[in-house]
Amino acid sequence: MKVFTRPDTAVICFCIAACMAVISACNSREPDSEKIPSDFSVNNGGTVVLVGAEAESVRLPVHSDLEWTCTLQSADWISITSQQSVYSKSTSRHEGTIVLQVKDNGTEKEREAILTVNSGKSEVKVTVRQQDPSSVLSAKEIRLKGKEAFTINTSCKGSWTVKTETEWLKVKPESGTGKAQFQVSATDDNSMDVGDRSGSVVFNMGSISITIPVTQGQTNNLIITDDSLEVGSDGGEVTVHTQYNADYTYEIVSGAEWLSALPTSKALYEKEEHFVATANTDTLTRTAVIAFTLDEIKEEVSLVQTGVDPVLRRDGIGAFGIKGINHKYQPLKNQISRTREGNMLTFRIMEPSSSSVYEVSGIRSDAAPGDQFTVKFVSKIGYDKVLNLDYPVTVLANEDGLIRLKHSDETWFIIKK
Repeated sequence: MKVFTRPDTAVICFCIAACMAVISACNSREPDSEKIPSDFSVNNGGTVVLVGAEAESVRLPVHSDLEWTCTLQSADWISITSQQSVYSKSTSRHEGTIVLQVKDNGTEKEREAILTVNSGKSEVKVTVRQQDPSSVLSAKEIRLKGKEAFTINTSCKGSWTVKTETEWLKVKPESGTGKAQFQVSATDDNSMDVGDRSGSVVFNMGSISITIPVTQGQTNNLIITDDSLEVGSDGGEVTVHTQYNADYTYEIVSGAEWLSALPTSKALYEKEEHFVATANTDTLTRTAVIAFTLDEIKEEVSLVQTGVDPVLRRDGIGAFGIKGINHKYQPLKNQISRTREGNMLTFRIMEPSSSSVYEVSGIRSDAAPGDQFTVKFVSKIGYDKVLNLDYPVTVLANEDGLIRLKHSDETWFIIKK
């Protein structure tokens, strides 16, 4: 016979109460995002990370008793390549490392980005500051005195080169690796010019290019053109010619009893201003005006530049404007021929349909622009000469297999050699 016993009511109530307590405890547990970590640090407490101008990886340690995440302010020169976090049971902390990749600083200034790390309700901001490119050089500009060399120390990590396109500058060495130095010097002491002169050298490392301005001061100079002069027994005025780039003084150190200085001329100074005109490729004449101003005084100079001769723009081959008629080579209508005797060329256009021949002779095949000579134009129908004319011409061009000869604005010749 089976015997059933009633469960103890007290035990059942205790079990139910325990389960409810566990459920209540679980339901009341806060998520990490709502907690304040008791032990949270980034970069060992450092809020600024300074990196060089060259590309590199930066590692920042992170410690927190809660889970953490990180974000980076939008910037195209820095990125997060890794953000590893491992929970350690022994320390009850989330240990990890943030790895940042920084590109070469190709700008001319320092730049910054903000890294934000969140753990629970706490936030840490770290400023990543990349130095400007010139920070790897001991000098940002160079001032030369005479031919003395100027030394620049470099603190870059990789290989580098330095060069100059300034003709009076030289650099040595022109390449290196890591911390080193190079020297910049001038090929002469700048004693033949007036005032300072400027140039530059370009320092390259990776994708970074740094232009270093160079200034060389003037070296004072005085040149006496003639070191010995003569004067007749009757005496008279003697002129000593000098070249100088700074004020100078003089004195008569011997012979003062018979030689004296004339007062400096009070005439106006004379000076030349030089201008360069580019080629005028148009057929029209053009005019420029140069205005000079001194206080209230204003003077103007007009500069007129002629255009390209219209004949240089003409198309076709043949003799044009002969008695008002053009005799032009047309491939499907007529033919051309040439004969040579030495450097003399005879050119013909033949029209079979009318038995006509137009001949230009006396052409110098080696003529240069500006040369002048006389050509003969002969027109024939059959064996009869219709025209026999002489034309003085000027050579305008002799290139691309064509000789362009001009008699006047109305008459010209374009001859195929």
